[in-house]
Amino acid sequence: MILAVLGVLNAVLLLLIVRPLGRSLAQRQEELTQSRARYDRTIANVRQMRDLESKLQSAIQNDRKFSGEHFLDRRTAFSSMVTDLEKLAMESQLRPVNVTYQLKEDPKRPGFLTVGVTVVVEGGYPDLVRFINKLEQSRLFWIIGGLNVTNSAGRGLRMSLQMETFSVSS
Repeated sequence: MILAVLGVLNAVLLLLIVRPLGRSLAQRQEELTQSRARYDRTIANVRQMRDLESKLQSAIQNDRKFSGEHFLDRRTAFSSMVTDLEKLAMESQLRPVNVTYQLKEDPKRPGFLTVGVTVVVEGGYPDLVRFINKLEQSRLFWIIGGLNVTNSAGRGLRMSLQMETFSVSS
C-alpha cells in the first residue's frame, strides 16, 4: 500500500513537472507565438540599426570628403582666403579696396569655424559680374549673404560683398 501511494505521488509529481500548474497547452502555445514575434521584431530592429549605422558611416565619410575639398584648414585658412579673393579680383580686372574678416565659433558645429568676410572691390559692371561668377566657381565654399553696389568717383562701381566660408580643424 505504501508502494502504491508512493507510485501515485511520483505520477502526480511527474505530471506537475511536465505540465506546470495554471497554464494549459493553448496558453503555452500562445506564449511561444508571442516569444517568436518578439524575436522577429528584435531581429528586424537589429537589421534596421545596422542599416542606420552603415548610413551614418557613409554620411560621416561624405562630410569629411566635402569638408576637405571645400573648406580650409584653420592653420592656413586666412592666407588661402586672401590669396583666393585677390586672385579672383585680379582675374576679373577689379581693384580690391578692403577685405575684413570676422570669426564665429558655433557650438552646434564642433570642429568648424565660420569666417565672415566683407570684401570691397571697384571696377566696371561686367567685371563685378565676372567676379561673382568666379566666386561661385571657386574651390572654396563661399556663401554670399549680401551685396551693395554704389557709384565710385571716377572708378566705375564699388561693390561691397558680405560672404561666409568655413574652416575646419584638422
